[in-house]
Amino acid sequence: LALVVSNRLNSVYAMRMAGAFMTVLGTIWVRTGVMPRWLALVTYLLAIVLLISIGFTPWVILVFPAWVFAISAAVLILNYRRAHDQEGTDRLTTAG
Repeated sequence: LALVVSNRLNSVYAMRMAGAFMTVLGTIWVRTGVMPRWLALVTYLLAIVLLISIGFTPWVILVFPAWVFAISAAVLILNYRRAHDQEGTDRLTTAG
């Protein structure tokens, strides 16, 4: 019985909470402009997938960890680009 309850909590409740978290984070990104708009829209799409299709297949559970990995990679890439662009700007201002 405990295994059934824990499996149900993990597969339904936790994934719906993950979908709600993704929706909130996507809204924050759209309103503040911290992340690119396309990334916020993809976040909304994946949140809808989590909220609607959690009972259809057990593979849907992998959407949230894959999203976290993609967001982490995007943050690293965006920070690298900003640092690289700022380094080029600093060189131009000190050279002149």
